[in-house]
Amino acid sequence: RYTYLSYVGLFYILGCGYNHLKESKSRFVNIANAVIGVFMLFYFIQTYNRCAVWKNSDTLWTDVITKHPYSSLPFKSRGIYLASKQTIDVDKKQIVPEYERALADLNSAINLKPNDPEALSYRANIYALKNQLDSSFKDYSNALLIDSNRVSVYLNRGVTYSTIGKFKEAVNDFNQVLKREPNNKAAKRY
Repeated sequence: RYTYLSYVGLFYILGCGYNHLKESKSRFVNIANAVIGVFMLFYFIQTYNRCAVWKNSDTLWTDVITKHPYSSLPFKSRGIYLASKQTIDVDKKQIVPEYERALADLNSAINLKPNDPEALSYRANIYALKNQLDSSFKDYSNALLIDSNRVSVYLNRGVTYSTIGKFKEAVNDFNQVLKREPNNKAAKRY
């Protein structure tokens, strides 16, 4: 997607060359038309096939994982997407978050790249939502050891501390947020 603009020049040159062939009534015009037709058909088919993969982030990252199973990024990205996704359980007549799948993907991402503070932070969020607070605090702390400037990690850990009544620790984390972002409304609210 970042090459669209730069390709304008290339396609302008190709268009001028094709126009020159047509105006000169060269015998290569028919060959050029056939080549252009084959390319267009090829790209139409490729585009149609890729549309199924680009249905949503789940299908996109699943496709990337099948092609690059030893890369942490697609696991992390799909895990982040699934952490915010909810499905409807028709039998139980309720909306169910995708935490288990998200947790499995984030675990895979962290196994492949243990020092990824973003993956640790998202996994900590899921642990907190599942009330697995020891694991949550461990991941938040590890994320901050790797990158101590992650405001969202301080904020989320502070919120988690405040929910269990550890207000001193929560205030320390909120102060770290305000030290880095003095106008952070969420930290001021707590």
